Amino acid sequence: MVLGSRYRVKDAALLHLLPWVLVVAMIFGPSGLVRLFSLLCTFGFIPAFASSGYADDILGHYFDVAPGSDPGTWVHGMLNPRRNRAFRSDPPIDFKFTLDDDGAGVFELINHRDGEGRLFGAIRTKAPVGAAGTSYSLRTSLSRISTGATVSSLDFIVEVKDTPMIEVIRTRALEWAFTEDKLWGRNEPSESALETQVSYVENNGGELRNNDLYAWSKYQKRTKSTLADKWIQAVEDLGALGWAYLDRPKAWKWEQSAEVGQNAMNPLDSQLKTRVGAAIKTAIVALAEAIPVDATDVFDSGDLSSLSHNGKDYHGEGFAGRPTMNTLSYNQVTHQWEFTDAVGLAVMAVGQDLHAAALNGNANAVAAMDAIVRLGTPNFALTENRRWIDNPKTPGRARWGDLLSNHAQGVWMDANLAHRLRAWIAFAIAANDYNRPATYVDYWHDDFDFSAIRYEGSDASSPPTSIPDGFRLIPGFKNEGVFGDVTALLGGGYVRPRRRGLSGYLPDGIISHHTDYCQDAAMFAYGFEWLLEPLKVARIFKGTPFALASAALAVPARWLVYSYSRIVFKGGIDIALIGREYHAETCWTFWNKRAIPAAKYLVQDHASALDSDVLTTLQTWISGDTINGPPQETSLGNTAFFNSDVMVHRASDAGTGDEWYISVRFKTSRTQGNEDFESTGKSWHMGSGMLQVKVFGDEYDLVRARMDWHVMPGVTEEWRTDSISKSSEGRCGGSTYGGSVSDGEVGAAAMHYTPHAADDDDYSVTSADKAWFFGSFGAVALGRGINRAKTGQGNEIVTTLEQARWRGPVTIQVGSSGSSLTLPHDLNSGCSEDRTIPAGETAFLHQGGVGYVIVAPASSSVTLSIRCGNNVIATDSSMAGKSSWGDRTDPENRDRWDPDAGDWYKSDRPFLAVLKHGTAPADAAYQYAVLPAMKILDAAAKARAFAFFGSEVQVIQNDASAQAVVFPPTGDFRTFQCAFLSANEDVVAPLSSSLTFTVSVDRPAIVQVRTLSDGRFGLAVVDGIADKTARVLKVHLGQGELLEPGSYPYALPGVEPKTAVDAVDVSQSGGRTLISFGLPDATDDAVYGYQGELYVGAPVSVKVPKLGGPCDASASPTNGGVGDCTNSLASGSTCQPTCNSGYTVSGTSSCSAGTLTAATCSANSCTASSVLSKDGSDGVFYCINGGTVGGTTGSCTCTSCNEGYGGASCETAGACSTSTDPSKDGADGSFYCINGGTVGGTAGSGSCTCTSCNLGYEGSSCQTASACAASAVSTKDGSDGTFYCINGGTIGGTTGACTCTGCDAGYGGASCQTIGACTASTVASKDGSDGEFYCINGGTVGGTTGACTCTGCDTGYSGTSCETEAAAAAAEAIATPPPAPGSTPPAGSTPPANSAATPAGEAMTNTTNGACGADGRCVCTCIRKKCEAPAGAISGAVLGTFFGAALSAAILVYVYRHGKDVGKRRLTKYLSGPGGGGGPFGSPSYRSGLAPDRVPEYLENVSVRGPMQIYEVETPQKSGKQENGQRRKDDFGGNLPPL
Repeated sequence: MVLGSRYRVKDAALLHLLPWVLVVAMIFGPSGLVRLFSLLCTFGFIPAFASSGYADDILGHYFDVAPGSDPGTWVHGMLNPRRNRAFRSDPPIDFKFTLDDDGAGVFELINHRDGEGRLFGAIRTKAPVGAAGTSYSLRTSLSRISTGATVSSLDFIVEVKDTPMIEVIRTRALEWAFTEDKLWGRNEPSESALETQVSYVENNGGELRNNDLYAWSKYQKRTKSTLADKWIQAVEDLGALGWAYLDRPKAWKWEQSAEVGQNAMNPLDSQLKTRVGAAIKTAIVALAEAIPVDATDVFDSGDLSSLSHNGKDYHGEGFAGRPTMNTLSYNQVTHQWEFTDAVGLAVMAVGQDLHAAALNGNANAVAAMDAIVRLGTPNFALTENRRWIDNPKTPGRARWGDLLSNHAQGVWMDANLAHRLRAWIAFAIAANDYNRPATYVDYWHDDFDFSAIRYEGSDASSPPTSIPDGFRLIPGFKNEGVFGDVTALLGGGYVRPRRRGLSGYLPDGIISHHTDYCQDAAMFAYGFEWLLEPLKVARIFKGTPFALASAALAVPARWLVYSYSRIVFKGGIDIALIGREYHAETCWTFWNKRAIPAAKYLVQDHASALDSDVLTTLQTWISGDTINGPPQETSLGNTAFFNSDVMVHRASDAGTGDEWYISVRFKTSRTQGNEDFESTGKSWHMGSGMLQVKVFGDEYDLVRARMDWHVMPGVTEEWRTDSISKSSEGRCGGSTYGGSVSDGEVGAAAMHYTPHAADDDDYSVTSADKAWFFGSFGAVALGRGINRAKTGQGNEIVTTLEQARWRGPVTIQVGSSGSSLTLPHDLNSGCSEDRTIPAGETAFLHQGGVGYVIVAPASSSVTLSIRCGNNVIATDSSMAGKSSWGDRTDPENRDRWDPDAGDWYKSDRPFLAVLKHGTAPADAAYQYAVLPAMKILDAAAKARAFAFFGSEVQVIQNDASAQAVVFPPTGDFRTFQCAFLSANEDVVAPLSSSLTFTVSVDRPAIVQVRTLSDGRFGLAVVDGIADKTARVLKVHLGQGELLEPGSYPYALPGVEPKTAVDAVDVSQSGGRTLISFGLPDATDDAVYGYQGELYVGAPVSVKVPKLGGPCDASASPTNGGVGDCTNSLASGSTCQPTCNSGYTVSGTSSCSAGTLTAATCSANSCTASSVLSKDGSDGVFYCINGGTVGGTTGSCTCTSCNEGYGGASCETAGACSTSTDPSKDGADGSFYCINGGTVGGTAGSGSCTCTSCNLGYEGSSCQTASACAASAVSTKDGSDGTFYCINGGTIGGTTGACTCTGCDAGYGGASCQTIGACTASTVASKDGSDGEFYCINGGTVGGTTGACTCTGCDTGYSGTSCETEAAAAAAEAIATPPPAPGSTPPAGSTPPANSAATPAGEAMTNTTNGACGADGRCVCTCIRKKCEAPAGAISGAVLGTFFGAALSAAILVYVYRHGKDVGKRRLTKYLSGPGGGGGPFGSPSYRSGLAPDRVPEYLENVSVRGPMQIYEVETPQKSGKQENGQRRKDDFGGNLPPL
């Protein structure tokens, strides 16, 4: 890549200058070229871009260097002007850095520019640095070259680190990268294929094989349909080189451990590895030039100027601006990692070396580093509708919503964060600069004009929402340094969404990802990656200044503990909740392979940031069963995942202790099922009311390979045989009705199942009302109103009881007195059986440790159809054929593997049971129970099954108005659960033998009423349609005098419970009880952190005492015991609690009509004790050092302690105080500091001290004068212990008596201040600097050190050292340089002050008169070394430049230097100027004067200030001749082109 290759020049005439441009590049490097660029802009060859008002602040947050670094070592971290972001339109060519404070002479600054014109301040050492832990304060300024004006400054610190952070981060990042095979495109070629590719790259200018992208024109890049394929192929091929160069890692081995991964590395031989590394560097450049990143890469300037395309000038628009700019699909430009991931390992591999080489002037390395930046640009390029900041459309039609609203979380806030971070990390590592921004794409900078990316649709907000100060596309992302930027993105990515339909960590505990129009559940893919991958990356930055913010870690920790402990059973995750990986075999090892590693990352890396209860739970997980977790005791109960239409119920059998798991996943218009990215669709019905039952844990694991996905357990649908649809719209529920209620122990859920109106495939054809009721027995499922809503295939509509692993014999019995049929567990032949269940009859089915009790509708029979093994037609027979399907080496799986069955797990054949409703059912219904605590099938189990409906659960209603049950049907403590399908319908609730009343609601709802053993009612409700405008749900109980009137607060459930702003109000009227449930609604939005919409539809649960009922008095009073009180204290009764020693009970506790008045324990006054151990906990207290006891039990104190003591028990020696009495030694707490200082320590123990003594003093009372230390400050006289030796010398003495010894030769005195007289020397090199002086041609030495002279020189000689012959002195007059052709300088003109060639701050007396051109630019030529300018202007030789009036005039370059040769002064002059042809500036002229071996010394550090530019510097040769028409190699260290 040629430096500045993408700049457009004004005139083709500039091309004639290119040979000389190359000369400048080779002599003066990139900095010289940038100066040349500035000059050409000045004279109009290149258009001068107007300043755009970009921020001129400096990015420089962190710098470090290793201890003992030698001079010339580059500091890690560069200064980055924010203005670099405008490199394409307004490059910072008129800017430079200066180092105003160089850390006491330890550092220097080099202005480094890359090939795109971006400026960087590179810091390097010029003296050895200190030990680790040392820090240096530096200051830099950014100024304009043309005016000298400072535009910004920055104070920064350089830290000395044993291991610089970049090395720590890079080492960790590579270990992480080796586990991510997408970072090399999963492309792992053989060695022969590698050799072929490398050879091709070497012979074709960096191009990769079999890819014609490199040859495409701009038009072709814009129009070729194969652009994506070619681009992705190229990065994957480049990725293969990176994989090979870094020793061919095996990702799956690195995932096991770094040790295992390292042992599996397979390095190339050194020769091939070197070639691969070189190939990567050239291929990066070639590919970066080939891909369309900007609009200028796909349009010529003329076409582009007339193009109407918003954002056509934005960096990255050549990629993101589809379809105008390219043929990439919308999915491709929004999945940027597909174009950058694969090159990640390659850029990580070479970035460090390229960075160092670029700083050291290697032009190829500069080009390669620029190419890396360009290759990574798509990572941050947003297509137009993804960058709108104020799209008013609802989620689903606006991916991120309105970014200016309170509900916005920023762009990219979804689980794809786990994908994006791979390339983010890789390119950050490749940058090798802490302070470089993550991207130069325009709209990622906070000074961008965001009004330019407003939404412009017809429904745009009017007036537009104001853009707040500091607005960014992602809150917290500052784009101010790659590593900090990445961790900000990771931490900020743990978002709690604020609107329904947005991705994120939902209040109910589910992680939602691909939401579109309705909420999904992605607890594995990609939700768990969203949770886990940032933790992996956070480990890279652990203990560095870029560590992940602690506050961000609350989200993954809490969601892990709350949610995954509920949905993982015996090591396997619920397949209905895992998102697109529903088919992955990893599901059944989820606890071990996913949850436990996440717990370890949190505990090992972030323990201090976690809540104590969360930390304790995670530690328990790690130390417990890491295979079959989570621990049973942490997960039992009922959970309503209310945002996601999921209910999970877990319990253990009271007799055996066996744990079991039941879940239902249904959907409303607010939710959807699993994504499906498989070639064969399968997941369509995973949210259609899928009811799973687990007792062994593997019921739905390997068997998924053979399942018929048309008939999922719990679902009521047509039993189709065609291909399953994958349409996204159809995944959303078709009805608004549905929800769940729970009090944490039991719960209920319901939905109206109907096809979605936007389901163009018409794949779902059935409508039905479905409800599920969960208790200690298991679950009861009711269905009604089953009808065909769409045509479909015309097959049977069925309700699937179960489809799970066929574990053993199948038992069927219809009727309690009917015969029992057992179908054998014959894996070879399978099973097939249909049984009719007469109207109103009960049937029993048992398989796999689960019992199913089915009751046929009262008016019609129903057919129970059973299929097993090969009789279940697998939807996707390719699944089990995959070699990765299951771990065949695992002992549990090995005996299930059947090598003769065509790669099937033989023992994991499916068992399928369905209830058939006919092809055209008319309001069909079903009723069945799932009994998981039935591993043993015996007579008792059968008897229980046939008695179940009546003895354990009573179905109250299953019709068009309600679906309701009560359990148990007898006893005083019952649960009533009802799905009200319509309002104002009374449903009977028999809640005890003496308490039966009706329940009704004022809107569709699900209601749960319980009579509890503590004398209270448990009430739980949910609005059945989750209406965000509804503020109250009213429940009427058909009996008065039932509940205690009042207002009862409640908490909203979920991962982070919130106290509701509403309450539950109970009142009575007309013999009825009215319960008004205040609901979360839109007006509560701000109170709930702008998540108000997500709490609409949350269950409300509260406990209300019975009117006149007993009270629960079982809680002990604070500082007391329960006494004789119980949890059922009758109304009108009292009981007596007790109090601890030192406390007095206030009286008795009493109950009145359900209201408890509880006794309290009050603290007694404290009393004194002589027993040392008395701490006041019982009201008795010991004062250790005198004092008077006061206070009350538990809060005893001592006052009036002995002198010098204090504290609650007079235990603390008092703090020492300052005294002016020199005799005060601290015995009584007063202390005298002799030479200033601050008193510290404690009294009474002789430990008073002085700190911060006056400078130069130390000791416990500042009594000791410190040893003197050297200072470079001339005013330091030793009074503070620092002393300045004026002319060398070694510091000695102590504060106030400092001395200097060993002064420089010729000096003496206490501070080496006295100048000695000069003495004569016979050594020709003695110049008087040490007091010795050589008179060259006779003479007598005089003067003092540093100002020696010779007088009385030999005849014919004069001068300071008698060196000058009278005739030679006259010849030293310096001629004024001739004017350029065509200019006529005014006679006798004097260069104006601050002219282009006048160094800043130099008096004109140090120059000869020069000549001025017509344009006002003048030349002044320095004749004394004093004329050398300050830092940043001219160093080494001094340059004078004369600018002629005409643009085509030649540019003169003079180099002057005083030389000394055998006592003679000579002024050496090199001139490149007009002559008789031979080059663009004429024939070079030449004047001999200085030996060739001296030339590099004078020219090697030449730099140019302002717009001056060297185009040619001729060097002297021996005998004044050119050697073979070329410059000498040794003059400038390399070959240069012929002149």
